[in-house]
Amino acid sequence: MPRIIDRKKKESGFTLIELLVSVGIIALISGLFLTNYRKGGKNAELQAAAAKMASDIRLAQDNALGAKEFSAGSILCGWGVYLNESSPSSYIIFADLASDQDCSKASRARDPGEDSETVFLPSGITIYDISGGTFGNVVFAPPDPIVYINGNENSGNLAITLKSSSTGAVKTVSVNFFGLIEIN
Repeated sequence: MPRIIDRKKKESGFTLIELLVSVGIIALISGLFLTNYRKGGKNAELQAAAAKMASDIRLAQDNALGAKEFSAGSILCGWGVYLNESSPSSYIIFADLASDQDCSKASRARDPGEDSETVFLPSGITIYDISGGTFGNVVFAPPDPIVYINGNENSGNLAITLKSSSTGAVKTVSVNFFGLIEIN
C-alpha cells in the first residue's frame, strides 16, 4: 500500500488585527513614557535648584565655621544668605560686615560692600514662599557658628519654597536654628 504524504502546511503568522493591536499598545506606552520623561526633566531641574540653594546655604555656614575673610582688612561678623519674594529669581550670599545679621536694602545702604554673590535660579524656577514673611535671612556667625534666622539668634526655622512654573511642583529648603539644612 502506497503511503500518502500530507503536504498541507499549517501557515503561521500574524493576522492584521493582532498586528494593529500590538502597534497600538507600543504607541500608547511610548506616548506615556515621553510625557513623563519631559515632566521628569522639569522636576529634575527643580530638584537641582533646591540642591544648589541648600549647597549655597552650607557654603555660607562653612565660610563662617572657617572664618573665611571677605576682603583684606575687613572685620568679618558672619556669612549668610538673603532671599526676598520681590526678586523671586535670585538670592544673595553675603558677608555680614555690619554685624546686623541682615542683607536687606537698608542694610546694604549702610554697608554697600556686603554683597558677595547674587545667585540666579534657573529659568522657570522661582522663590514661591518664604516662611514668616516676604524676605528671609539666615546668617552664621563664627566661631560656633551661631545661627541667626531673620535676625533672631538660635530660634525659629526658615523654610524657602521653590516652585516650577511649568509643572507646578514645589521643593522646600529648610534651615533650623541648629543650622541643619534639609530639602523636602
